[in-house]
Amino acid sequence: MATTGSHPAVKLKKLQLPPDTGHSGRRPSNPPSQPESTSTSGLLEPGAGFNAGRRRSTYRPGGNMNMVTATMALRRMTRNSIAQPQELPKPSVKYENTYRMEPEEGTVFLPSKAEKQISSLLEEHMKELTYDPATAGPLAETIAEAVKTKIKNLHCPRYKLVSTVMVGQCSGQGMEAASRCLWDDSKDNFATICHRNKSMFAVVTIFAAFFE
Repeated sequence: MATTGSHPAVKLKKLQLPPDTGHSGRRPSNPPSQPESTSTSGLLEPGAGFNAGRRRSTYRPGGNMNMVTATMALRRMTRNSIAQPQELPKPSVKYENTYRMEPEEGTVFLPSKAEKQISSLLEEHMKELTYDPATAGPLAETIAEAVKTKIKNLHCPRYKLVSTVMVGQCSGQGMEAASRCLWDDSKDNFATICHRNKSMFAVVTIFAAFFE
């Protein structure tokens, strides 16, 4: 028994250190009974220690820098690959029936206004045209679509429009055209106009049927 100081009751015990483990006397991070083992993907493997789930740096002094670059690229790709929320389609709007059997005041189809619009349109399209059998068909389709667009600007809602166009060469011939349809003459109407230049002529007819 050895004593220190002036008090004989204080005893010194020999400190027994564990074998040298290379950690300068610090306690190892993992108990020997549970060795740390992790896979390259960062997931725990069977038998991994309680500290195996801790995040560890991928950089090692003097290690392979390609591994560090690949890991950083994988993290960026994982962040960018998160699916963005998609916008839901807007529900379709359904309108109730108005039970209106006649056009409102000021929205009636007037043949006089329609003929004026069609006449100016034909002058614009056929001012310097020459008749060509190869382009007569596409020209008639273009005029028919332009006529419907022009009449829609007259603000006649709830009218269904049907446009017909006949294009021909001016060679002194005669031509007759006839049409027949079933409609209500108190609300439905039509307009027709004929325009010609030195080489060709066009006859345009547009029918406006009120949709109840």
